[in-house]
Amino acid sequence: MIAIRVTTEKVLDVIEIEPPVYKGLHELFGDYFEIVRPRGLKHQFVMIVDESGLLKELPINLVGSVLYETHIHGQPIVGDIIIMREIHNYDGADLASLEAADVSELIEFLNDIASRYFIVE
Repeated sequence: MIAIRVTTEKVLDVIEIEPPVYKGLHELFGDYFEIVRPRGLKHQFVMIVDESGLLKELPINLVGSVLYETHIHGQPIVGDIIIMREIHNYDGADLASLEAADVSELIEFLNDIASRYFIVE
């Protein structure tokens, strides 16, 4: 499955997560990750974050924090984030691969956030 990773250094890369997706996410984040639906993203996209990132003392992810509207509630996003598509089926919500158009749109949008709000080196 195709996803976008945004690192704490504001590096964006397209990655592939091997199915089953939850096992692949476990390999990236460890035991605890959370799927959040930040208002900063269109409704079909979700952000997956390291649920225990604060305990691990991971650095703040500035792009993820902008998407999560940390400036409103004060809770930052830490560690790398993954962005995927969310689909709804008869079992409820599930994660799905990004499509080529999604990747182009999201890369442009996320680069805009990184360059607009922060100095990109």
